[in-house]
Amino acid sequence: MKLTFSWVINHPKSTSSFTALIFALGLIGFASFSFTTDYRYFFSEQNTELKSFNDFQDNFGKSDNIFVVIKPGTETVFHRDALSLVEKFTEKSWETPYSTRVDSLSNFQYIQVGGDEILVEPLFEGVADLSNEEIEKKRRFAINEPALEGYLISEDLSHTAVNITVETPDGDNEAVEKPLKQKHISQLNK
Repeated sequence: MKLTFSWVINHPKSTSSFTALIFALGLIGFASFSFTTDYRYFFSEQNTELKSFNDFQDNFGKSDNIFVVIKPGTETVFHRDALSLVEKFTEKSWETPYSTRVDSLSNFQYIQVGGDEILVEPLFEGVADLSNEEIEKKRRFAINEPALEGYLISEDLSHTAVNITVETPDGDNEAVEKPLKQKHISQLNK
């Protein structure tokens, strides 16, 4: 051990050259390094569970979700500013590559019955134009809607969520992940 250290100390140019050579060889190997998040990579084509799962997806479709929780700077999510934020975020979420559906308070179906008519409209669309009374009426509807509680609205009404359903094509996941990351990083900077 002492001999190695003394040689390193007594031959700094040779040690630096050797270290640079090892580093350069490592870079050559690093150029062919790749990373995949595709779980199929870890299973053989003969794996029965993978075959069953692929058959299931072929019959019923493939989808993943991006679930974004929003905690606005207001006491509840039913404040006009918070609802406007959710509405804008919902609109932008449709631009997510391969998105097929976006669920939020903004576009949840608000159903009203009047006589023989049934009116279905987005719950908090056009928030800037809604009166305080309309917002309150829709808030009461939302907090009494079982499909929203614990899904798009937290129990204490301080958080909401936007759920983006994404159906990615088969093949190279890197081709899918790269535009997803770049697009949303650039949108966050705006």
